[in-house]
Amino acid sequence: MTGPQQRVYDGYSALSRSAAGADDDALGSAAAEGQQQQGGQCRFDCPALMHNLARLADAAEAEIVRTDRQQREDRDKLASLRAETQRLQRGRRAVQLAELDSLIRLLDAYDSVANRGAGLPDVCDLAKKFLQSAPAAYRPLAAAMVTPAARRSLDGWQPLLEPGRGAACARLVREALAPANDSIDAILSESLLPQVRRALAQWSPRQPAEALALVQALRGQAPGIEDLINTVVKPALQRELQLWDPTRDPQPVHEWLQPWSAELALDAMHEQVLQKLGQCFGQWRPDDLSAKGVLTPWRGAVRPQLLAAFLQRHVLPKLIDCLSGMRIDPSGQPLEQWVWCKAWWDLLSPQQIASLLERGFFPGFHRALSAWLASPGVDMAQVAAWYAGWRDQLPPACLDLPGVQHQLGQALRLMDAAFSGQEPAAVVAAGAAAAAAAAATASSSSVAPQAQPATVVNYNHGLLGARDLLERRAQEHGIVFAPTGRRHHGKQVFNFGRLQICVERGVIYWLTEGQWHPVSLDDVMNRATMRQ
Repeated sequence: MTGPQQRVYDGYSALSRSAAGADDDALGSAAAEGQQQQGGQCRFDCPALMHNLARLADAAEAEIVRTDRQQREDRDKLASLRAETQRLQRGRRAVQLAELDSLIRLLDAYDSVANRGAGLPDVCDLAKKFLQSAPAAYRPLAAAMVTPAARRSLDGWQPLLEPGRGAACARLVREALAPANDSIDAILSESLLPQVRRALAQWSPRQPAEALALVQALRGQAPGIEDLINTVVKPALQRELQLWDPTRDPQPVHEWLQPWSAELALDAMHEQVLQKLGQCFGQWRPDDLSAKGVLTPWRGAVRPQLLAAFLQRHVLPKLIDCLSGMRIDPSGQPLEQWVWCKAWWDLLSPQQIASLLERGFFPGFHRALSAWLASPGVDMAQVAAWYAGWRDQLPPACLDLPGVQHQLGQALRLMDAAFSGQEPAAVVAAGAAAAAAAAATASSSSVAPQAQPATVVNYNHGLLGARDLLERRAQEHGIVFAPTGRRHHGKQVFNFGRLQICVERGVIYWLTEGQWHPVSLDDVMNRATMRQ
């Protein structure tokens, strides 16, 4: 209160002016009294101070106004936030009520489905909808819905006869509970796997198709299938293999063991099979080709080293004995023993075939060749054709092996000795030396060429050796020997005088009337000199 009467001011500036006016009146009265006392002169005048006081009053007034405005704004914002909070709470309650209403409807629907005994597909569809609409806290209830239906769907299920039924059940459960993966394996392990385990425990390993179809149908759908294969199927196969007797069992073992090769590591069982088969091969003879039928299914199934070791121990020695007893006769060749041995070539490795030929075939071949070359009036063209025929009988994979090349080179050197006109006794001696060398080479498993008798022309066997000999004869007789630039079966064609010849694996061929015929070196020389 600034006076005896109540006053209402619009602001602090009005109040300050009122106070200033009152002060001025008081000061004026005092000044007037002073003037009256001192002859009319004013002694107090501070305009700068009055200006500063006015500015301070204005600043204080502005701060008070700003604070008042901010307070009103904060009150409005607080009221707005309270209203928004109430609105959101009402909306949340509405959503929760809607979710609970949907949950209640789904549970009522499940009760209805369960009461009427609906199948697994209907329950899975309902569980899928439940997972899509129910709150996260209630989603584990979906697994509780599906588990009883999964059990009911597998009532009376025979896994070995109906593998697709279990796979369909597992697929429906996985599709329905896909967002809740943790519960899928638990449901299937509880409802499906026990029946699969019981079925495999009663299954006969000699009927692999049913169990294999069951395992393949459930792989990727049901958990624990790999564990069942290793703990139930594999021991059953091992027990059955222990009981298997190859001499009495009419069912081949590969029919019920090999189908599992894609599911199990069978190396240990393969060794056991070959061990039992090896015991049976003690009485086997090469003329019994049924033994090859027993081993053929294992080619590509067992490790190559394992099969090669079996053949090396049980088959190859008997084939060598069989081939060693074959009579090699150019005038009439019996081929039964050759056919028996040749039947095994698709199982033997090239090195094993080469060993068979070196030890069982080439000694007799060299003896027969030398005897024929030493006979009077021998037709060298027939000898060359006979040699080429036997060479063509050899498997191509063996022709490049050093041991076989050496043996063929021995035969070519015998033929060259006869071509050169050596005495029959020298040819026979060379043949005996070649046969002995073949036997020694085979027994020592060495592929180094043996030293040749002095009477035999010593040159590198094969194409280059025959070509060198032709070049030497051409130089001795002044015959033109030059390539024509053409090829026959990949071999270079040469002009030998007026003749056209080619050399293939040490055999000379002459082109006449559009046909290639084997010919001896002497015949080539005679024809070339006659046409000069």
